Amino acid sequence: MVRQVKILVTGPYRAGKSSLINSMTKGNSFNIDRRGTTVCMDYGNVDVDGVKLHLFGTPGQERFAVVRQVLAEGMRILVMVVDSTKPDSIVQARKILVELSPKNVPCIVAANKQDRPEAMSPAEVQKIMNLPKVYAVGTSAIAKNGTHELLSHLHKVAQKVEPSLPC
Repeated sequence: MVRQVKILVTGPYRAGKSSLINSMTKGNSFNIDRRGTTVCMDYGNVDVDGVKLHLFGTPGQERFAVVRQVLAEGMRILVMVVDSTKPDSIVQARKILVELSPKNVPCIVAANKQDRPEAMSPAEVQKIMNLPKVYAVGTSAIAKNGTHELLSHLHKVAQKVEPSLPC
């Protein structure tokens, strides 16, 4: 039986969640959006060394907090995507973490948009978020940088968490 793990990919508006899921799944994802903005969810899955990772992306706007709560049900890993070029994105990400309050759920920070010269490093993002024990990885969803490292780390963590029910 294939090990399956539900991963919530969340973060502030315009952080790059949809693009990151699309990049990690090599285009094998879908998005429910309106005029380019996610209004319901993203979904994609990828098999990494026999572990099927189910990636559920949330809308980033505050008005969709209820959607985030619904999609968070049954998550085994949380990926917080932040726009590392915008300090206010990091503040918003912290609010979303408090809103979701993931108990005993491993969290990974994807410091996205690392291809831009003004991007803060993953370590800087981690420090501003005050999450010293959380793994942070630099990504560029558009340039497809850092996605392999993120998938490798997700695979490692997925080996340690309780598997999800078949999605």
